[in-house]
Amino acid sequence: DDFDATRANWRQGWIHLEDEPLQFLAEQLNRHGTGKTYIASELTHVTVTGSFQIAQPWQTLQLLAELHGWQLEQSGNTRYLRP
Repeated sequence: DDFDATRANWRQGWIHLEDEPLQFLAEQLNRHGTGKTYIASELTHVTVTGSFQIAQPWQTLQLLAELHGWQLEQSGNTRYLRP
């Protein structure tokens, strides 16, 4: 993958997305954060737009879950996002 300055600002710990699949955000959280994030298959193609903190995966996913009425669960360092 090539670095894309319009989508990531790694030095400040943020990723900027515009109409990207939720699965892409999960992959970035997994790659650059701690732990592992799993997205339910029903949500993988939902698109998200915004700026998200890579170092704060729980808070990032919790905000999305609250906004959309989804369920977020954590077991150890593993997070699960479901409808």
